[in-house]
Amino acid sequence: MSARCLFVIRDLPRPVISADAVLCGEEALSGTHTSGLLVAEGLARRGHEIGLCIMHGQRVECGCLRWFPTLEEAASWIGDGRVVWLSYGDDAIMTRMSVLDLTPLVWTQLHITRSERTWLESGKIGGILTVSDTVRMPLLRSHRHDRVGRVYNPLAPLFAATAHEAPDRYTRRLVAYAGAAGLTKGLHRLLEMWRHVRRTDPGIRLCLAGTGRLYGTERQLGEFGIASPEFEVRYIVPLAAEFGSLDAAGIEPLGLLSPRALRELYAGASLGVVNMNWTEYGETFCCAATEMLGMGLPVFSVARDALPETIGCSGGAVLTRHESVARATREFCELVADPSRLARLGATGRSHVRQAYGLEHILDEWERLLRQDDHIEGLSGRWRGPWNPQYVLELAAGRLGAPWLIDTPARGRRAALRLIRRAVTEPPQPQGSRS
Repeated sequence: MSARCLFVIRDLPRPVISADAVLCGEEALSGTHTSGLLVAEGLARRGHEIGLCIMHGQRVECGCLRWFPTLEEAASWIGDGRVVWLSYGDDAIMTRMSVLDLTPLVWTQLHITRSERTWLESGKIGGILTVSDTVRMPLLRSHRHDRVGRVYNPLAPLFAATAHEAPDRYTRRLVAYAGAAGLTKGLHRLLEMWRHVRRTDPGIRLCLAGTGRLYGTERQLGEFGIASPEFEVRYIVPLAAEFGSLDAAGIEPLGLLSPRALRELYAGASLGVVNMNWTEYGETFCCAATEMLGMGLPVFSVARDALPETIGCSGGAVLTRHESVARATREFCELVADPSRLARLGATGRSHVRQAYGLEHILDEWERLLRQDDHIEGLSGRWRGPWNPQYVLELAAGRLGAPWLIDTPARGRRAALRLIRRAVTEPPQPQGSRS
């Protein structure tokens, strides 16, 4: 039985995007945008009535889905059908939806916010869909945890297709980084590590795929055309100065590549690197990593946020637990110098992600979701996130209907912090005065 569903997205990086080009790998988009369009267009091609509204007015052409230029037109079309809001830090959209009496399912690509939990528990939204159990964990305590589920992002079909791979790829010592060039995807951490890598093994080379314009073509770049001027001054200029040039530092900027060009890069690389952030801008899924693994390219990153859940279990990733640059560099260089291990990791990782994140498999999960009005938690399958004391506490609080077991201590900590800040920032009152 077909379903009617409206997908709502804040914006796209270009005025016009082709749905057909996304599916065949000709449009360069972020993992978030690619996932949204793959799911929407994939469901439309399966015969469902799928609408799409881009809040900032960008247009999606071709394909089987129906594009709406305004939310008002889309709301009139959807009627009592399901609304899915692909959210990534755009809370203001909720106000516009409420005016139109839309109660969306929030498909979030980020960590859960306080606003989203408030909307969930007040009934302003119909539920929350996360892209990993790691992200879902803080809502296990909620009395509406049954309306919180998880569906992983899909692997783009291009990265599950057979491609010509260089027979000597694992001996080349060629490393590929892909993602937005900036802080959000941890490029600065990789660059901080790179000077130590270069000193340890001058034969290792780094290809940088992506720029600061991944999320918008109008963003300003620095003199190297890689990232924002501020980012380049802090992280790229010092490397070029130390070694004489970026080329002498073993770094080749490739710019914003299409998925087809990325596939060719991965097919000839020895090792991929994704988000190296330890404390800021953590990964909730990491599409770039699954695309690398889909091409048999092993991945090096950090054991933080959802990376252990989404790629750490693949058998194709090495996630360092060392925040120390020196120790991480040693682990990295030892891995690059071991072609046999790289080949084993690549083969195992490829098999895992093509099965776990294949588009048709993910679309099956979405179809089950669209047929389910409530209790979407039960559609998520077994728990795949971390098994730690926090998980046990969150689960117990939700099943007992006692979120205050966690919330109350948290509120107490926040109140204490407010008192400390006030004591530090406010000048002392003269003795004998009244407050």
